[in-house]
Parts: sequence; structure tokens; C-alpha cells
Amino acid sequence: MAPDLHEPARPRPGRDGRDLTGQVIWEAFPEAVGTKFWHEYRRAMADQISVTFETFYAPHSRWYAVRAFPSSNHGLAVYFQDVTESRSIEERLLEQEAQYRAIVETAVDVMLIIDERGTIRSFNPAAERIFGYNLVEVVGENIRMLMPEPYRSEHDGYLDHHRRTGERRIIGIGREVEGRRKDGTVFPLELAVAEWIVENQRCFTGIMRDITGRRQVETALRASETRYRTLAQALPQLVWTCLLDGSCDFLSQQWVSYTGRPEAGQLGHGWLEAIHPDDRDPMAALWRRSVDGGAPFDTEVRIRATDGTYRWFKQRAVPLRDADGTVRQWLGTSTDISDVIETREAFRTAKEAAERANVAKSRFLASASHDLRQPMQALFFFSSALEQHVVDAAGKDNLMHLERGLDALKGLLDGLLDVSQLDAGVVRPTIADFLIATLLDHLAASYAPVARGKGLDWCVVPCSLTVRSDRILLGRILGNLIENAVRYTERGRILVDCRPVGDRLRIEIRDTGIGIAEDHLHSIWGEFHQVGNPERDRTRGVGLGLAIVERISRLLDYHVEVSSHPGEGSSFSVEVPLGEAQAVAEPPSKIPVERGRGRCELVVDDDAIVLLGLQTMLSNWHYEVIIAADAEQAIRRLEAVGRVPDIIVADYRLREGRVGTEVVAQVRAFCGKTIPGVILTGEVASECQHEVVSLGLGLAFKPITARQLSLTLEKYLEAAG
Repeated sequence: MAPDLHEPARPRPGRDGRDLTGQVIWEAFPEAVGTKFWHEYRRAMADQISVTFETFYAPHSRWYAVRAFPSSNHGLAVYFQDVTESRSIEERLLEQEAQYRAIVETAVDVMLIIDERGTIRSFNPAAERIFGYNLVEVVGENIRMLMPEPYRSEHDGYLDHHRRTGERRIIGIGREVEGRRKDGTVFPLELAVAEWIVENQRCFTGIMRDITGRRQVETALRASETRYRTLAQALPQLVWTCLLDGSCDFLSQQWVSYTGRPEAGQLGHGWLEAIHPDDRDPMAALWRRSVDGGAPFDTEVRIRATDGTYRWFKQRAVPLRDADGTVRQWLGTSTDISDVIETREAFRTAKEAAERANVAKSRFLASASHDLRQPMQALFFFSSALEQHVVDAAGKDNLMHLERGLDALKGLLDGLLDVSQLDAGVVRPTIADFLIATLLDHLAASYAPVARGKGLDWCVVPCSLTVRSDRILLGRILGNLIENAVRYTERGRILVDCRPVGDRLRIEIRDTGIGIAEDHLHSIWGEFHQVGNPERDRTRGVGLGLAIVERISRLLDYHVEVSSHPGEGSSFSVEVPLGEAQAVAEPPSKIPVERGRGRCELVVDDDAIVLLGLQTMLSNWHYEVIIAADAEQAIRRLEAVGRVPDIIVADYRLREGRVGTEVVAQVRAFCGKTIPGVILTGEVASECQHEVVSLGLGLAFKPITARQLSLTLEKYLEAAG
């Protein structure tokens, strides 16, 4: 075919080679114009030379190897060979070679090739880094240079065997050997070897992984495992580990010895057989919550011993986490707490018994307080009523001794019952803010006359501050301290001083009395302990005042301090919290009141002797007295005489569970007037006090002396106008 190099014809698709005879090639294949075919053919014609080339012909999607040389008829002789398949193979080989090189160059493991004589033919960069040799130092050298003994001898033995027999040994994958670096150090390797043949020559490809780090981790892990198991076996507790599903994968020897069952039979969920059946479900539920929340597990269960008995154990488990925080396992201990449980149960039983005894004691105190005070109260009233009937000196002297005996008995009873109340815990403080001056004025009115009567100087330093405390209980503390100072001071003075110390008010009672020796300072707070009264002179008290101070201060959480020097005097102080400032009220003007003056007094008590004693004494004081045993009888008698009482005096505890506060409320309702009243009581509980305060009534504790009752009546009559 003679191509026209200048005028290509339009293509005629669909025609085979036979139809192209006589045609200009570029007319038959116009798409070849401008391709390598076109350029090479033109070059061969123009230069009259032969050309050889390979090119891709897109219309056929094929590669062709072409030879073209000038012919004798001024044309070209062209030979075509389809080389598409061979080119594809070459491209794949090139691609695979590139991939292989990329793998070899970037591999972190040693990759090398040796021939059957052990000569190194290839050595990748990782091998250079790990062994310390460069490529030039290694290629062409025997592999033995990278091996320490005994692996060098083993290698030589393998090659000798191969040369003699031609047999092939399977070296395998994952074998652990040792390598030797350029600096002579030996290190562990994981080896994989593959054998292959190229052109009848056997070669070996070796991949070596440096496992130094893994060996170190494995060594550390084995050491840690050894320490863990040694510790677990050394602990007195039963030690175990569980997976998240509760199956046990380790049990210490203590567990196995205690339960008496083989370890193999208790791994998995078999360990639960040792747990008491009643404890398994609650423990499993708690375990599930702990696993879900990743929180430590803590409970108490019974575990069966070798002899079949159960003992209580404290089960504790903590989660073991991976580096990423994921919980993989739980480590637990079981600690025998049977003795603790028994002690706890014994303590609980003893506590319940003590609480029952305390309730019984409270009931006894209430009953004893009422039953003892009632007859004593009658004695006080009748001794007062006798006063105007005794006219001769001997009788008056005997009456005086009777009253002193009653006062001493009253002091002893009050002190004993006060201590009992405080010990029984039936006293409850009522905390409020009040001016300390009001309390000090009351104490001065009670004790100043007594102190001055003994020839002592009495001084209360004025104080306008407000304290926050229980007025009655604080009054008992200060009253007992002042009474103690008056009792043991024969000359000099008594000083009551107040000064702020931070957020508290320090109240101090100083005297110039007999003082207290240092070795007695700790024992003065005990019951019946008295300094300087070995003969037990009742005029100097019964030794309960400071015991009461100690108990009340403990109840109020106050600290009472004492300093004393024998023969010089003593100083007692207590610090009380300061309160909100209170307005200073004008003191009420004193209105002299004579006893009775014909005013009507309603007296209610279910004890006939006390009622008769009160009636006799009050009548002597010129009161018109109406007596009754209960509210109904009181209202009937008031209605009969047509009187509204000026004041009501009622016992708190009446028959059939009724109380005096109910009497006052019913009489007030009947009369349509808020009549003042005083409740007499021997109660040790605080409920009575709360009821009395809520009704605005006075409260007097039995036994009350005639003088105390007279002052109390006058106080409430004055307040009512």
C-alpha cells in the first residue's frame, strides 16, 4: 500500500483489508493522521530509512510493534505485530515491582534475600536501621554475620544438609531467634522464611521483626503476674478476679482452702455455689449495677466453709481498666467479718435494751418526780399554815427546824431529779435570744440578799448584750455557780462579770471563798463531792450543784472553766453564744401587793392532802379559795358561787390522763376571760413546759416553798393588773 502523505481520504468504516487494496492508507484510516504511525511513516519515506517502534492505537485499543522500511516501488513495507498482551504483562510486572519496592522500602521489619549459599543479595532500609550495617557492608556477605551462636551453626548445618540431599526443610513462620548487631549486641527476633526458585536457582526471603520491646513487656508482665499472684496468695483475705459477666477467672489459694473445693470446679460461675442461696440474687443485682456504672462493688454475703458452715464476709471489688479506661476485669476481696457482725448485733441488742431501759427510766422519773413531790408539797403547805398557830418560843424553834429539814430535803430531791433528768436525756433546750441583763437581774434578786446577809459585797457588772441560749438552763448554770460561791465564801465579795470574747459572751463568777485545791479541780463535777464539808453539813448543800452545771453545759455544748487558789477564792466562767440585739424594756414599776386581799383563787389538784394544804395556807393569806379536783368540778363550783377567779393554781398531772393546762383553758372559756394561772408540776419532761409557755402561764416545780409560791402568785397577779 503506497500512502499518499499529503491528501488523506475520508474513512470508510466497515471495510476489511481486502477492500483497502489500492487505497491511500490515510484515506482508509484518517484517524491515524497525526499519530505516531503518521510521523514515523513520513520520516521513513522522507529519509529512506527503516523505522521500528511500538505505539498504542486507540481505535483498536491495542498495542502494535511496527517495522517500516522503504520499498522499491517508492512505498513502504510495513510489518505489524499485536503486542497488547506482552505490554500488559510488562506493565503489571512494573507495577508489582513498584509495589514490592514500596513495601520493602517502608517496611518496619527486616526484609532480606539470600541465595542457597547464604549470600545476602538484598537488604532493606529497616535492616540497615535495626542491624546497624549499611547496604554496601552487607550485600555479598554471608548471612552468618547477622547471627550469634547457636543460630550460626544451625544455619550452616541446614545449608550442608541441603547441598548433600537437596531436601528442603520447612523453617516456618513466627519462630523466635536471636540476631547480632554491628556493635556486637544480641537481640531477639521473630523470623519468617520463604523459599523460592528463579531460573533453577534457589533463594530465600527472610522477614525479621525486632521483638525486644515485646520481650521487655512480656518480662514485665510475667514479673507483674508473679507479684500479683504472690500478693494475692499472701493476703489473709480471699482474693478473686471476675470478668464482666461475673464469671471467675482466678481464685486465691485462701479461697480454695476455705471453701474446700477444687479450683477448677469453681472457676467460671462455679464459685457462686459457695455463696449462701439467700445472698446470691441480691449480690447479683448489686454486681450488675456496679458493672453498668463502673463503680466499686461492696456488699456483705455468707460464704460456705469446708465444714458446711457459713460465715459473713465483706465482698469488695474494684474495676480494672485498660489504658483507654475500658473496664475489662474486676478484682475482688472477701474479708471475714463474722466477728464484727456478731459484735454489731450484740451492740444493737444492747442499744435496744438500753433504749428500753431509758424509756423505763424516763417513766420512772416522771412517776417518782410526781409521787415524791406531792407529799413533800403538802408538808410545805401545812408547815406554812402552822406558822400563825405556833406562838411559844419552843414551838417556833421546832417549826424552824422542820422548815430547814424540808428545805434540805427539797434541795436534795431537786438535785437528784435534775441530775436524773439530764442523764436520761429528757431535757430539751429551748434556744432563743434574750438580754442577759434580765437573767442577771433575776439572779441578783435571789442571791444578793443572801450574800449581803452574810456580810459579803455583791456586785454585778452591768451588761446590755444579748445572748442566744435556753434562759432556764443557763439560769440553772449561773444560779448553781453563784449559790456555790455564796455557800463557800465567808468574807470578801462575790462578783458577776460579763465581757464579749469573739462571737461569745464570757460570764464569770468570782469569789474570795475557801478556794479549791488543784487535785480536787477534776472531781468537783461529780455527784455529792464537796470541798471542805467532811461532816456533810446540809446547810452547805448536798454536792449536786456542780454536777448539774457539768451536765447542762454538756447539753448546751458550753465550756465551763475553773481556776482557784486555796484560801484566796475561785473563779468559774462559761462562754455563751451572742444573739441578735434586743430592745431594752423599761422595768415594770413595783406595786406593793399585800397577800390575798380577798381576791379569788381557784385551786385544782387531785391529791386531797395537797389540796387541803393549799386551801389552808392561801386562806391564811386572805384569799377566797375555791378548790376542785378537775375542770368540771371547778366550773360547777365557780358557777355556784358566781365568781370569776383572779388567778388559777392547778397541778399539771390530774386523774384519767387530764392535765392542768386543760383546766385553765376550759375555765377561761367558761368565764370568757384570759385569767392568769400558775401550773404546779413535778414533771421532768419538757412537754409540760411547752404547753405552759404556749398558754402564757407560770410554771412552778414541786415542792415549792410558801415564800416561792407567794412571790409567784404576786408576780402573775401584778402582770394581769
